[in-house]
Amino acid sequence: MSATTMTSGPTRSTIATRLSGIAARLGKARRDRADMKRLMELDDRMLSDMGISRSEIEMAMKGRYY
Repeated sequence: MSATTMTSGPTRSTIATRLSGIAARLGKARRDRADMKRLMELDDRMLSDMGISRSEIEMAMKGRYY
């Protein structure tokens, strides 16, 4: 009779890696929302000094601003 090993799912390290990745993405999303809120609170003159307009804030936050 031969012994076979059965895996019943992801290992602890795989789960920990996945949870760590989720936590990192959630943290980045929270920081991005806070940064966007701060930018939205600036007046148009201050945004213009930085080279963006109010309508470009979201695009700039997503990294699609050139």
